[in-house]
Amino acid sequence: MAANQSPRLSAADRVRADRLRQRRREKRMLSTMTLLALVFLIAFVVCLLVTTKIISGLRESTSQLEEENSQLTQELTEAQAVAAEAQELLDEAAARAQPAADGFFDDALFVGDSVSYRLELYVTQERLNGEDCLDDAQFYTATSLSWSNLLWDLDYAYSVHPSYQGEKMYLEDAVVASGAQKVYIMLGINDIVGYSVAAILEDVDENCSRILEKSPDVAIFIESVTPVLASKETSTLSNERIDSLNEALESYCDEQGFTYLDVASVMKNESGSLIEEYCSDPEAMGIHFSGEGCAAWIEYLEQHPYGV
Repeated sequence: MAANQSPRLSAADRVRADRLRQRRREKRMLSTMTLLALVFLIAFVVCLLVTTKIISGLRESTSQLEEENSQLTQELTEAQAVAAEAQELLDEAAARAQPAADGFFDDALFVGDSVSYRLELYVTQERLNGEDCLDDAQFYTATSLSWSNLLWDLDYAYSVHPSYQGEKMYLEDAVVASGAQKVYIMLGINDIVGYSVAAILEDVDENCSRILEKSPDVAIFIESVTPVLASKETSTLSNERIDSLNEALESYCDEQGFTYLDVASVMKNESGSLIEEYCSDPEAMGIHFSGEGCAAWIEYLEQHPYGV
C-alpha cells in the first residue's frame, strides 16, 4: 500500500460516519426551526400588542364619541326646551297684547280713592244707561283712601276703609268677599303729599302681601297715579313727584311679577300735566276726571289689559 493513500474505512465505520453527518444535519435543522419558531413567536407577540393597542384606541375613540354624542344630545334637548319656552313666552306676549275679551273684567275688583270713585260713578251710570261698561267689575273705593290708611285698624276713629256690600272691611277681606281674581289698585295721590316714595312702597308691599296671604291666586294690577292740572301743582303734589312714584311702582311690579298699567300715559298732555278736557274739577283740586277722562281710562284698560 502506498504511503499517501487513505486507509480504507470499514463498512461499520462508514455507517457511523453517515449517522454522525445525519445527526449534524438534524441539529442544524432543529436549530433553524427553533429560530424560526422564535421569530414567529416574537412576530405574533408584536402583532398581538399592536392589535391590542389598536383595539384599545378604538374603544377609547368609541367611548369618546359616545360621550360627545351624549353631550350633543343633551345640548340639543336643552336647546329645544329653551326654544319651546321662548315660543311659549312669545305666544303669551302676543295674547297679552290683544284687547280685553268680553267678560275679561267680570272677576275684577277696582280699588282706589276719589279718583277711582269718580270712575265707579261713571261706570254705574253707563250701566244704568244700558251700556256694557267694564263687564261686571266691582269697586272698593273711598275718598281720601291711600296705601297708608288701608293699614289702619277698622275701629280707628279716622278710618276711611270702604264698605263692601254694606260692611266696612279690610281690602284683603273685600277681595275674598268679592270673589275677585283680578285686583286693580290706583292709589298714591293722597300718599305723595305726606310720604316719601320709599315709605309709600313699604305700604304698597304690605298691602299686596296681605292680599296674597288670603288670596294667593289673585292677579294684582297696579295702575299708575294720574297727573294733576298744571295750574294746580304744588310743592308736594306735582307731576314730577307723581312721575317719580310711578317709576318706582313700575319697578316694584317688575320685581314682584305684578302687572303695571300706565293709565297716566293717556291722561297727560305734551307737558306731562292732566289734559284739561279730562278734568272735572279745574277750579278745585284738578285731579278728578270728567266723563271724557273716564272713557279714556276705560279704553286704555280694554285695549291694554296687561299694560302691553
